[in-house]
Amino acid sequence: MDLSATMVRQWSRFAATGSPNGRGLPEWAEHGGTGVVQGLAAGEGGVGPTPSASTHQCDYWSTLP
Repeated sequence: MDLSATMVRQWSRFAATGSPNGRGLPEWAEHGGTGVVQGLAAGEGGVGPTPSASTHQCDYWSTLP
């Protein structure tokens, strides 16, 4: 499944159910201050958990509750 189709399916699931997770979709974990966010990149394995601050060197992520 390509990136745009995955994103459309996850946003549609979220709008309908309050959760972007569903059969055949990458697991989207709840944000809990772990420093891990959902990565959305094209290509095999590009959608899924990713360590945000260390990967992107962005101080913004460390300010989130």
